Amino acid sequence: MKYKNYLLLPLLFCSHFCFGQEQDLSLRSEVGVQYRFNKKSNLNFSYRLDLIENVSQFQRANISLAYEHNLTKWLQAELYYRLITNHKQDEHRFRIALSAQEKVFRKTQLQLRTLLQHDVDYFDAEYLRTYKPELIWRNRIMLKRDLPKKFSATIYTEPFFSESYKGFNLYRLRTGATIAYEKKRWKYTAEYFYQTEFYFKQETQHTIGVGARYDVTRVLRPKKKNRKRENSKNEIGE
Repeated sequence: MKYKNYLLLPLLFCSHFCFGQEQDLSLRSEVGVQYRFNKKSNLNFSYRLDLIENVSQFQRANISLAYEHNLTKWLQAELYYRLITNHKQDEHRFRIALSAQEKVFRKTQLQLRTLLQHDVDYFDAEYLRTYKPELIWRNRIMLKRDLPKKFSATIYTEPFFSESYKGFNLYRLRTGATIAYEKKRWKYTAEYFYQTEFYFKQETQHTIGVGARYDVTRVLRPKKKNRKRENSKNEIGE
């Protein structure tokens, strides 16, 4: 259908629009666990380490907690908290997000996500009394393709808008690709994205991300055995 082809235009446009002067290679390595309450809700906990300056300098460590809930078959909501630290100063990040997905081709999904986030430095009463959050508005468009042997691949682009007295202004643009592999309770991911900054000075960043997540649901909540089958086996044995 024609409208599906038009949805791909932002991806192509943003990939050509990304350019810059100063460039840097950074690395993000992340490990996490997931717990599924039921088919609609799950909780994710993760730790991430960020390196910058061509992977030669520590930037920060991140501890994250996210709660996801499926509102419908195609709409999902997320509440997210992250503690960011460089071992000298801490920062607290909060997010709320809505994401939607629709199958557009065979084994291919189109996913849209809108997200609001803001950071807080301290939680003491004096600081919070005068604190005015600077909202960041992020919108991501992504195509996901299921591949053979439990692999999947995605491509995406995501503009970042910062709130000011003039409203929301574009200050960052990110375009990237991800490949994932799932085996039993593990999910492994490898990602590359190209990011352009527009806020103070124009600069670009190449980032490689690797991650692993383990599903602890069956470990914390073992699958219940079927009592009727056990009783029937016992009767046969007798």
